[in-house]
Amino acid sequence: MGCLKDSSKTSEVGRLVAVVVTYQRLPQLRATLARLLETSPSHLDKIWVVDNASTDGTAAWLAEQSDPRLLVHTLP
Repeated sequence: MGCLKDSSKTSEVGRLVAVVVTYQRLPQLRATLARLLETSPSHLDKIWVVDNASTDGTAAWLAEQSDPRLLVHTLP
């Protein structure tokens, strides 16, 4: 077909990004991010968290997190 690259012929490793969407699930978000943040930075480049305007303290908790791989977008 010609449009797909055969990755078995290259030593390049792609950058993995996780996207987590949350709404009113702070306990589950804490557990999920804890597991994701255990992943080596060489395997997981970024973690995008999209908070759908939670009112359960999610935005405040996310603001306290300091891992540089964590990117947060809070919807109004």
